[in-house]
Amino acid sequence: MKDYSFIYIRRWNIVGFEDYGFLEDKRLFNYKTNRFSKKVVIGYSVGFNLNGKFYTLKTMKENNMVVKVNRLSDNSTFKKTKVLDLYNYLSKVV
Repeated sequence: MKDYSFIYIRRWNIVGFEDYGFLEDKRLFNYKTNRFSKKVVIGYSVGFNLNGKFYTLKTMKENNMVVKVNRLSDNSTFKKTKVLDLYNYLSKVV
């Protein structure tokens, strides 16, 4: 029997909800339950249920609840040749 585990890296954080995060493909993932959250439509409002409360996409954008996660993606800032240097660098970042 094979056991698979996936790592979902968040691209955007939601302020006030550390268990939730938007992924690269703009799906909402709940890290507490390890499940994806679906979009919900109530009337004409589109949004998500966060901890049992409904938030529309409009209110999330207006209140600046969604914040982009900064990543070290530029290879010019990170030039390490040894594995030990890489380990030391990553332990300082996290």
